[in-house]
Amino acid sequence: MVQQATHWRPQKIAIEAESQSCAFFLVHGYTGSPTDFNGLPEFLHAEYGVSVLVPLLPGHGTIVEDLEGISCENLLAAVEKEFKDVLTRYKRVIVGGHSFGGQVALYLAALYPVAGVFVTATPYTLRFPLSIPGMYHMVRLKKIWEKKLPKSEKLARAEAFYYTQMPSYGLELLVEMNKKLSLSLSRVTSPLLSIFTIRDKIAHVKSARNIEHKVNSHKIKNITLEHSGHGVFHEDDYYATYNSIGEFFLSSKCETHTQNIMTGIKATAIVPSYNERMRIGDVLSALIRARMISEVIVVDDGSTDGTEEYIAKTFPSVVYLRNEKNCGKAFSMDRGVKQARENIIFFCDADLRGLIPEHIDAMVTPVSDGRYDMNIGIRSNIMQKLFLPFALNSGERALKKDVWHNLPGFYKKGFRIEAGLNYFVYFHSINGVGYKIFPYFQTLKEKKYGFLEGSVRRWKMNVDVVAAWLYAITDLGINTARNLINGLHKRQNKVE
Repeated sequence: MVQQATHWRPQKIAIEAESQSCAFFLVHGYTGSPTDFNGLPEFLHAEYGVSVLVPLLPGHGTIVEDLEGISCENLLAAVEKEFKDVLTRYKRVIVGGHSFGGQVALYLAALYPVAGVFVTATPYTLRFPLSIPGMYHMVRLKKIWEKKLPKSEKLARAEAFYYTQMPSYGLELLVEMNKKLSLSLSRVTSPLLSIFTIRDKIAHVKSARNIEHKVNSHKIKNITLEHSGHGVFHEDDYYATYNSIGEFFLSSKCETHTQNIMTGIKATAIVPSYNERMRIGDVLSALIRARMISEVIVVDDGSTDGTEEYIAKTFPSVVYLRNEKNCGKAFSMDRGVKQARENIIFFCDADLRGLIPEHIDAMVTPVSDGRYDMNIGIRSNIMQKLFLPFALNSGERALKKDVWHNLPGFYKKGFRIEAGLNYFVYFHSINGVGYKIFPYFQTLKEKKYGFLEGSVRRWKMNVDVVAAWLYAITDLGINTARNLINGLHKRQNKVE
């Protein structure tokens, strides 16, 4: 039977604010209730004037045996029904979850347009021995397990409903949710806050980094608590956790991030292309659906495969420019910049596979909100994973138009361009360069052109890249020496 400190059955929490501008939708844990969040709903409403809704999951609030007959699909269906209703009533919705509820929150953030998502003690990576493959089969040998809650959490929950036991099915449920997330986390693009604890015996603290590597969020913050257990909202530092959540999502800086995504600064996408009729369609389809792209320009570098006819027929909204002869990638990129109407440029190769609108938005947003002057998308190709300096020469990057105009002309030839941009922005811009790995990849040149021709083209590209690096190293050395001489000269004048 459920051991609980009080005899009342928990109810869903619905704190409605007068304004319909923002709401938090919170999901509690599998063996929890809306009281998992302690005083967080009241805090968010009092401090920020937002609405907070915490539904009671099906089968919860009675005895522990009632939990075992509820499938993952039934739980998700019930949550989604209430979540959709909230989405229709509020302009901005932030979804959060504790433990299993955090898995559900990430799942919702992957499917629906949310303004942010936070997770606490969420077992995306399980602690040993729970992490042993197939462990849930062994756990099934015992129907109900006792939960080992620390004394501090028991004391904090003295006036709230909670379970002291967990059905063996619970571990299977967590594993099933993680399988769903492995397929959907890449679609999470909203700001993400992860809060984990070192002493948690269920969720490994590595969950935060593992989630970060999967999502495509434009703003991520990970917080590690050293003195808390699994119940982060019922520990001594609970108020600091409240503040962290409120400040991350409701500060003016976060408002700016969200506004840029929904209605603010956007980019012109420029796609240099040469004989890519068979591959460019997937790229253009993703670009025209991306929220951060307002116009798409294809610069055809003298193709002979019918690219012009294909784009005119299939993508009439795309601006098409054609070079009369093959002039090289950098020339095509420069021509596209001169035509672009936006002050942010997003360059994109034409032969990508697996690119989706969310990847594009995640690459553009850090530039549109002013965090970087250039942001690079690193592909999942094997070579790019092995050597970061090579990976940073990726053709997918967002940058301010001023960066392109200030780039020395030496780099605007052939395939020198990406390496030149990397050097120039890193050493000469104010906000520098960012990068992130995305799960899309590029068609190998050897596959497109055949092994021999593809290999020749690859080595020509490598020669251009090496030339750009050598030029950059020389330029850096000259500038360093010049700065040193000027510094010594100023010091000498000051002494005299």
